[in-house]
Amino acid sequence: MSPNEVKKIVFTAAFNSYIHTGHEENKISIIDDTTMFISKYRRVENIITENSLDEIDTQEYETLRKNGNEVWVLVPYGSLSKARELLRESVDKIQPWIYENNLVRFGYPEGP
Repeated sequence: MSPNEVKKIVFTAAFNSYIHTGHEENKISIIDDTTMFISKYRRVENIITENSLDEIDTQEYETLRKNGNEVWVLVPYGSLSKARELLRESVDKIQPWIYENNLVRFGYPEGP
């Protein structure tokens, strides 16, 4: 399975987790195929894969935060240490995910 296919699966799982916990679908805006905005929390969530971790634009995250948004980045569990190092000053939360046996599991969100 390609990294883009996995990214879409993780994005869909993240989106559906909000719907299953009672959030209204029309209050979640899909910005692109890796990013959503949850208006209730003024939260931007971005899905990262191992391949896209090196392409992160921390300046974009910092701008979103300066504009009053919370920024969460969801990263593969195996990339958690590297994500903490890269995103230390740029995001509010880092949340690990793992995809195995056709199932996405999310870890506990933590500060960078």
